[in-house]
Amino acid sequence: MFGLDIYIEKSQLPTLSEGEYYWEDLIGLEVITKAGVKLGKVSSLVDTGSNNVLIVNGKKEHWVPYIEPFLVSVDMDKKQILVDWDEGF
Repeated sequence: MFGLDIYIEKSQLPTLSEGEYYWEDLIGLEVITKAGVKLGKVSSLVDTGSNNVLIVNGKKEHWVPYIEPFLVSVDMDKKQILVDWDEGF
């Protein structure tokens, strides 16, 4: 059968190692560049086949690769993701 959705409680998911996050937990986090520029908030993520990409919506949409060296840090307490990204790109 196709077209079925399967649901589970979040508590049934495996506990992740430090520095690992479920995509759902990243959605809504504010994305800031190392220069202090606020790019916007994560609206979704995309698996491109080679790496995951944060879709960040602010004044414009940014597609930021969710890999080093672009991903600097994730701070769940501050609800922020720090990236090394050019705001004009």
